[in-house]
Amino acid sequence: MRKFAAVEKEPVEEVPEPTSLLARPDAIGEWETRHDALPMLRSLPPRQRQVLAWTLAGFTPSDIAEHLGLPVDNVRANLRKARRVAAAYLKAREEEQ
Repeated sequence: MRKFAAVEKEPVEEVPEPTSLLARPDAIGEWETRHDALPMLRSLPPRQRQVLAWTLAGFTPSDIAEHLGLPVDNVRANLRKARRVAAAYLKAREEEQ
């Protein structure tokens, strides 16, 4: 049974085909960035988290305001605050390394 359960794998230079975790083999940098940003996003207040997540998904402040039913100025203010927190988070991460 151990013989059949044991899996021997050899490392390769490149990922040969897409996987469910990584649709494109060259997207590993994007994947790492997205998953590295999750703890920072969790540390934000709900509205700032929401606005920054929408921004990272490619929406403009006007789009976000329209979808959420908020004034554009509120969206921009929350985005500005979220970016400050994100910058501080990234600076702290760099100092750790």
